[in-house]
This record gives sequence, structure tokens and C-alpha cells, in this order.
Amino acid sequence: MRNKPLRSATLSWMAGLVAASAVSAHSQTIVYPSQGSHIEALAAKEVRRYIFLRTGTAPVLAKVTNSMNLPAGDVIVVSENSRPIITELKQGYGNVDAPVSGDRKGYLIKSVRKDGRDVLTITGADGATTLNAAYRFAELLGCYFNLLGDIIPDTKLAYPINIAEFDEKFDQKVIFMGNGEIISPVMHYRKIGSSGEFAQIALIPINSSTRVMKALLPNPGYDFEYYITGTVGEQPVTYPVTGGKGKTKINKTVLIWPRQ
Repeated sequence: MRNKPLRSATLSWMAGLVAASAVSAHSQTIVYPSQGSHIEALAAKEVRRYIFLRTGTAPVLAKVTNSMNLPAGDVIVVSENSRPIITELKQGYGNVDAPVSGDRKGYLIKSVRKDGRDVLTITGADGATTLNAAYRFAELLGCYFNLLGDIIPDTKLAYPINIAEFDEKFDQKVIFMGNGEIISPVMHYRKIGSSGEFAQIALIPINSSTRVMKALLPNPGYDFEYYITGTVGEQPVTYPVTGGKGKTKINKTVLIWPRQ
């Protein structure tokens, strides 16, 4: 593993563009929104640079307007969460948004299958967190950072890189036990010890069950505390609590554990 100064890494990346042109140009493409900000374009270029540093090949970089005009082959989409292209693509991963909790904003790195090819979304709640997501992606490729510059492993990765298994999110399974059926349950969560607002995400029934549900959460990168709200017998309820009987005050236990 070597420590590569930022200036040296940039010069090496630029020099490698000539060699990259000799490789199949459309084996993997990085795209960002045509209406995107300067910082989104920078994030896309950084993703390209770190792929080059890890593989020796720089993917093609292109602008797109929506998911319908993605180029052929595997595609890496770098974009703010609010852009139409992410709105279209996130339908393939449960409509999960990059997390926002108070003044804290996060990102999501997620692979999906679309039209017979792999699409990797690298998205943040805003431009700055999209750039942070790009650097997190570099870490997932094996790169590290310190005050002296980039630390790049000596062993190269094969190009094109496999983008089918990135999943910087996690889900939680929730089992409701007792009388009554909960309607429209929502998980409220925030970093443990924080006094900020709780982020919210709806629970999704598993196999149409009213007792076994899950929440698809972008990985917040921290341990979080939570509570769950919903409606039972037209009365609002808050979990986890115990005690009572009947539809409005049910005996209940909420069990939550990470996906294995």
C-alpha cells in the first residue's frame, strides 16, 4: 500500500486517460444529472478518478436527464437525492431516500438491476453529502485518506469493477406480538445521545402481514435510538410499551434486530 500525494495522484489520473481510451469505452459509464450542480459533477469526477487509481482504467463520464436515457452497459449514477433520475431509480430499492435528521444529512450507495444490467446509485441528501458519498465509495474500493494525500493499495482491481453488490444501507425487521393490528406504523430514529429531530421511515409489511414488518434504512453510520408510532383500533399507539388489553391498549412486544 502506498501513500500518493494528491497532486501526484491527479497527474497520474490525467495521464491515464490516454490509456483508458484504448479500452472498451462503454464497459462501464459514470453519469451525473445534466441539470446537476458543480459539486455533483465534481463527485462524479472523483468517483471516476478513484476507479482509475484502483484499476488503471478511467470509465467514460456522461451527463443524463433521466433513467430512460442511461448509456449501454453497467452504469454508476452520481446525483443528489432530489434529482428526477434518483426518484426514478429508487423505486428499485424500496424508495429509500438519503437520510436527513435535523441538521444532519447522509448518503446512500445502492446497487440495483435495471434493464438487464447493474446500476449503482451514489447519492446524498445534498451536494456536499453526495461528494461525501463519492469518497465513501473510494473507501469501499480500498482507498484511504490522511493529511499527506490518498493511500492507494498496490494491488489493482479488475476493470470493470463489480458494482452489483454495494449496499450501504440496512433494514430492520419488526415483529408485533399481541392483540390488535397496527396501521401505518412509522419508525422514528436518531443518533444515540443526540438532541436533534428524529428521522422517520415507514415500516413495510412482509408478505402482507400486519405483524411482521421491516424498515429499509440508509446506513446512518451510527448507533441509533428509536420509537415506533401507529394506529390500533383508531387510537394512536407508541412502541415499545407494554401493558393493557384489547384493541386500543394491546399487550405487545417489539423485537428489532439487524438483517443477517
